[in-house]
Amino acid sequence: MRKVMKSTSILILAASTGLVACGGVAAQGRSNVKSVSAGGRVSSGVGSTALSAAAIENQMFNAYKTATSYFDKGTVRQVLISDKIESSTANFTTAYKTADLFRLGFHEDASTTSDFKGLDVIIWQNGSDIKDWFKTNGPAKESADLSLLSALTKNGGVTHMVSSLVPELLLGLTNDDDHPGFPLRKLANLVRLPDAKTNGISCYRIQGTDHLVWPAATVAVDGYDREAGAADSTYTLWIDSTRDALLSIDEDTKSFKANGDLDYTALSTISYAPVINGLVTDDQLAYNKPPSN
Repeated sequence: MRKVMKSTSILILAASTGLVACGGVAAQGRSNVKSVSAGGRVSSGVGSTALSAAAIENQMFNAYKTATSYFDKGTVRQVLISDKIESSTANFTTAYKTADLFRLGFHEDASTTSDFKGLDVIIWQNGSDIKDWFKTNGPAKESADLSLLSALTKNGGVTHMVSSLVPELLLGLTNDDDHPGFPLRKLANLVRLPDAKTNGISCYRIQGTDHLVWPAATVAVDGYDREAGAADSTYTLWIDSTRDALLSIDEDTKSFKANGDLDYTALSTISYAPVINGLVTDDQLAYNKPPSN
């Protein structure tokens, strides 16, 4: 059984491992818009001061809302500190074409120390046919889902929010009690940070907060039990200042149990190499689950 809410944001605290840089995890493997490659971040001071944080955010929303196709390759680097320390690296791809063709593939490296090392996830839609495939230490599990929203939600924790964040922008998803974990469209306290570069690409940087409270629930359609709790998160978005494409998300999250006790503290960085309105092939959209072992 997959538990979503040991991570409405199970994302990383890297301070103890020396991975923290620029407010998030160090930009090892940081992606640019052409390839997933190593790179660094360089502050360039405030750029075009005419644009507010809200205006930059709206430009990004519009770029994804109006996209007729999308493809990315990305990396998640994480350390999670609760009653133990877990670290992991995962790679993913996202393919989208119009409103009913979608595929997300996620693979966590087998060398990591998390409970989900070697994890593979596929979330796929072709019209009304929606499937979700999941494999970790045991046998693979495949299920047909009633909605893409359900498939994305129940895999939010194990994919370190990869199944939530960019799909939220492409599909216009929002939170509700049964489907929490889509924060980007409701960030509060938006501020603009100094512009900076990642892999030589000039980026706007905006930061906002999200407070999420969720009830205890057994959600039959999604197939998981959820304990009550809450989370306070700060998101820093790195947005290509030329294409309004999201290149990176740094997250700082504190998650609390129902009694108010701290459950875990986490920081994370998700890096994207996005192509918006480019060619998305049939192979990139194909279900293509691995053969049974």
